[in-house]
Amino acid sequence: LPMALRNLYFQWRELQIDGRSPRMTELQVHHLVGSEHSTILTEAIFDADGAISDFIFLFLDTHLRNGRTQQIPGKGLAQLPGKGPGSRIWGALAACITGGVPLRASFPYVGPDPAYDKTCDVLLPVADDTGRHRYVLTGVIFLPPSAPSII
Repeated sequence: LPMALRNLYFQWRELQIDGRSPRMTELQVHHLVGSEHSTILTEAIFDADGAISDFIFLFLDTHLRNGRTQQIPGKGLAQLPGKGPGSRIWGALAACITGGVPLRASFPYVGPDPAYDKTCDVLLPVADDTGRHRYVLTGVIFLPPSAPSII
């Protein structure tokens, strides 16, 4: 795991108590934003049967927002072309929520900067006040085509 993401992971670990994921009320996202990685916070939306029906973007740091032509916070992942159920990003977020453990992932870069073609991500589960995994804190670094695949 690259150092920038390792630092985020260890900050998340420091918030754990007795091995349980930090709760949202214990998380201060603005303290977890780094200059060497981008930060995303998503919330899983559950249907009446308890299945994940969408992921809502709650927070994207300025590095990510500056590269977007559309406003993402408040939107559901299912609203974005190619990002809904069955997509790799959906699967990774769902696995983080259902498994309740950190995950590493890599995705194709989608954005305006031609200097990048992939990402390296760490997905960290965050619980609600009842202890149910409902949020995912994601650290992202962007990698150029020449970078070896980290995952």
